[in-house]
Amino acid sequence: MELVENPGGIFWQEGELQWHFLYDTAISWLVPSFIYSLPLSAVAGALISVKYSRDNESL
Repeated sequence: MELVENPGGIFWQEGELQWHFLYDTAISWLVPSFIYSLPLSAVAGALISVKYSRDNESL
């Protein structure tokens, strides 16, 4: 969304896209998101697999 809004004119200058700012912004959002979501997803997957393995044992 910042790319569209272009705060302070940092992403678009003189009609050209400033790729280094776009790359830095993407990395600054994606890496922390990945670092936080990976353990949460692993725990959720483990809990779901434990639940389903217990359900299948009773059959």
